[in-house]
Amino acid sequence: MIPVARTENLLIQEVGEELIVYDEKRDTAHCLSAIAVCVWYLCNGQNTVETIARLLQEEFEFPPNQTVDWHGLVQLTLAELEQFHLLDAAVTEPLNSPQTSRRQVLKKVSLVGGFAIGSLFPAIKSIIVPTPAMAAPTGSSATTTTTTTTTTTTTTTAAPTTTQPPK
Repeated sequence: MIPVARTENLLIQEVGEELIVYDEKRDTAHCLSAIAVCVWYLCNGQNTVETIARLLQEEFEFPPNQTVDWHGLVQLTLAELEQFHLLDAAVTEPLNSPQTSRRQVLKKVSLVGGFAIGSLFPAIKSIIVPTPAMAAPTGSSATTTTTTTTTTTTTTTAAPTTTQPPK
């Protein structure tokens, strides 16, 4: 299988090692973790899942005595990217294979020092962006008008007058 990242109708903004992807078509925003960003960029239509796993292993350089299921991490990341419609329709094979579960990958990762890779674990946080109609005040479909009234008060003070007694 050769995954292809979707690029149409997306606005992309890098924030540190994460990537914010706004889907104009579905009005959703997604925050991709560092590993999800790498996988998404490597989904260029030329890299297989095995190639992506090997490139990630080279990129993140873990000691050889620690076994990380890179293939499983790539599979989980691709499944999340597909779930949030960030992969193109060119992916024809189901990504969730019965041999790799999220729990199995998490267990392997935690056994080799999960804290080190925990921040890199594939995670995509998504929110639905409210449309203007959703942002309107509750119970009102009309436009609200605000009126401001300004009041000016003028105070006049007269100078004291003195009267002289008659002579």
